[in-house]
Amino acid sequence: MTRLDWRLRLLSRIPMFNPDHTTMTAADRARARRQRPPRLLLGWPDSNVSTRYMKVPSTNGRLRMRIDEPAVPRVGLRPLVVYVHGGGWMFGDLDTPEWLTTRLATGIGAVVVSIGYSLAPEHPFPAAVEDCWAALEWIAEHSSTLRADTQRVAIAGDSAGGNLAAVLCITARDRGGPPICHQTLICPALDLTWSSPSIDTEANHRIIPRQQLDAVRAAYIGAADPTDWRISPLHADDLRGMPAAHILVAEHDTLRDDGIRYAKRLRADSVPVRLSTYIGMAHGFLGLSLTPTIRRQALADVIGELTAAFSAR
Repeated sequence: MTRLDWRLRLLSRIPMFNPDHTTMTAADRARARRQRPPRLLLGWPDSNVSTRYMKVPSTNGRLRMRIDEPAVPRVGLRPLVVYVHGGGWMFGDLDTPEWLTTRLATGIGAVVVSIGYSLAPEHPFPAAVEDCWAALEWIAEHSSTLRADTQRVAIAGDSAGGNLAAVLCITARDRGGPPICHQTLICPALDLTWSSPSIDTEANHRIIPRQQLDAVRAAYIGAADPTDWRISPLHADDLRGMPAAHILVAEHDTLRDDGIRYAKRLRADSVPVRLSTYIGMAHGFLGLSLTPTIRRQALADVIGELTAAFSAR
């Protein structure tokens, strides 16, 4: 195993980018939510994208969505990528992953809709799941408004968003739609019982160590059962009939083995899977400009898989 990239080691020592969830107050959370990392660190959005925002109904009120699509004139309907942001179910917003969502829009020629779900602990489980499901149903019912092709729909998400993306795919299968042809899970958290070996073996650096994971889990699920598949998709009884998956994991991610285990489960249930491991990387690397070469490679991998999935429809 290689050593964690020095740029990520340096970042892990800066408290602003690694807040201590174990002592965080409500005021601390509000402050952290306002202080989004600068674009110098996250990356600038693609300038060749048209972006708009809208609000849609949910059981928890009204939630915001961001729509990114290529600024060039369209020919026919575009494929659709539904994106769920990360942030430990407690942080993150529609604009945090804009470097990625805008490049998915231009790289694939797709409409990319990001979901602004309710955040914990103010809105604990199952609020985020309910919001994401309400958004997906609205998107499917209003595809003409989005000028998107409902036969070419993929769901993607990073970290906590990868968790919610996987939950959406299982829910859609069990409820008979909306049809999803592909899922992209980036450094996903898929087992909140923390049973994956990497939870302990990769806990020797400050990027989401075990005590932080425990604090985030408590804020998100409270007294709920972590083996509930809506919390931990790895505990779903059956993954047959799921959409093909591309799972991206980082070598030094505390959650690395969640993605590896999920890939094995999907393959065992005859679901096509590509598992990509990024050497020397840690959790959240795709959202950071610090490692541009590997970031560009990961972006190309994601665009390639999604383009192939849409072309096959």
